[in-house]
Amino acid sequence: MISVPLRPTPAQMAMVSTRLEAARRLYNASLGEALGRCAAMHADPDFDRAKKLPKGSPRSPASAARREAFAALAHRHSFTKDDFQSYGSSLRVSYIREGVGAEEAQLLAKRAFDATDRWSKRLGGKPRFKPIRRGLRSAGTKDLCGDMKPMLDGDGAPVGLRWAKLDIAFAPLPGGSSSRAHRDAAAERGRLQEKLSKGELLQVRVVRSTIAERPTLRAQFVVDGRPPIRHKAGNGRVSIDAGPSNIYVVTTDTVAAPIPKGCGRRQLAPGVTHPAAELRRVQRRLDRQHRAGSPSCFDDKGRHKKGGCDWKERSKRAERTKLEIAESYRRLAARRASEHGELSNDLLSLGADVRFERLEYRSWQKMFPRSVRDRAIGAFMETLIRKAENAGGSVYPYSPYTTALSQSCVCGRRERKPLSQRQHRCTCGAQAQRDLFSAFLGHHVAPVETAHGSLDLLDQEGAAASFAAFAPHLQEAGESPWSVGAADKRRVRRRRPPGRRSLVRIRHRHSRRPQDVTETLGENPEEIQATLPHDGRVAA
Repeated sequence: MISVPLRPTPAQMAMVSTRLEAARRLYNASLGEALGRCAAMHADPDFDRAKKLPKGSPRSPASAARREAFAALAHRHSFTKDDFQSYGSSLRVSYIREGVGAEEAQLLAKRAFDATDRWSKRLGGKPRFKPIRRGLRSAGTKDLCGDMKPMLDGDGAPVGLRWAKLDIAFAPLPGGSSSRAHRDAAAERGRLQEKLSKGELLQVRVVRSTIAERPTLRAQFVVDGRPPIRHKAGNGRVSIDAGPSNIYVVTTDTVAAPIPKGCGRRQLAPGVTHPAAELRRVQRRLDRQHRAGSPSCFDDKGRHKKGGCDWKERSKRAERTKLEIAESYRRLAARRASEHGELSNDLLSLGADVRFERLEYRSWQKMFPRSVRDRAIGAFMETLIRKAENAGGSVYPYSPYTTALSQSCVCGRRERKPLSQRQHRCTCGAQAQRDLFSAFLGHHVAPVETAHGSLDLLDQEGAAASFAAFAPHLQEAGESPWSVGAADKRRVRRRRPPGRRSLVRIRHRHSRRPQDVTETLGENPEEIQATLPHDGRVAA
């Protein structure tokens, strides 16, 4: 996909907004129809009979019979992709016909059907209607027979986007001729011209976004072929032990002759700093504007009422505050995505054979909410997998239940460790940083056919044979100062006298007593300390 920013005039931007509003209404109508047909299909008695059919393996006759039963049921209730493309075309009446082309309507109806179909198969959440305030972000065509086509100059070079008699020019190249951004943008437009000359352009769409509190447009050209590889991939193997804020990597020079290279800890998105204090001030300002602009949304105690919000007509200042909050989160997401791409390119330069534990990163949101919010380990793993596959590498996610690398040792002994213990120490003499040691063991995990099927198991002999060469490289992260054992978790209580702030807290805590604390205990901190029990409270 080739993405090029556009430079529309105010009149063109207003026209695009009108067309996207018409597309939004068509999408909502298609989604309502899809949800209705899906509910009717689920209420059919044949749906329960089809659910009771045996599943079997994907290629077994039982699985084929089950798929045929569901396909016949969907065809009976007109819940198929072709039916909804025809339904989307039938919605092009009145002003919708002027703003939405035929292929655009078919693609929007197909999007509504796909979202509902995924929800009906329990592969995603329930789709929601697009509200008028957020609108629709994109619109496109299925192929080059629609209303969206690249606009060419006299030499056949693309200079803009033509959308149903609306010609929008490309934005000028950023920076100077010697800047990296200028060279990258010029290379993308040269690649687009090459694909056009070869007839490899497949699809065109327009994306609307808000950058620096201003609406912007971007044209996306979907082309045939594999994306260009800007960074050369290595021949080694990369094993990763992921955490909420850091990843521990153990890489080899080559897969055939494993030599340690590039082992250590990598921090996820180190440049991302969440502006909690600034955002809190802006959000409090928006809350005050909400209370002043729509007092009916709150009850007598100042709490927001349940249900829909009546704050529809917002002031210009409130809209600017809302855009300011959105711009802060957009900058965070852009910086995080940029640093994720840099780290994934760095790892793939060592090797495109990636190994990691198959984990559910969403569950980490309960344990490490701020780290997951700022570092986004799940998004990084998706970026790494996508780049490794595009580079022609392989991805091997293994099960943590059958391997238990954090509990295993090269000698075959297993011992559970608390999270506070960051060093691996075994009676056989093996010592290493815990996460680096788990990443090292990931190199020796392979699928093994057993009586229970294919299981991911650890090769103890191979790990023991190569541990001596890797042992010096598994200590780079060092031992954390918080790496204490279960026997060292006892906290030592503070024996020194309380300071001035502690005295203020004590007086405030007992201010409701009939006699003042200072009159009873005096002003000397040593006297107060003598009357306090070990938990730091004033004796009754």
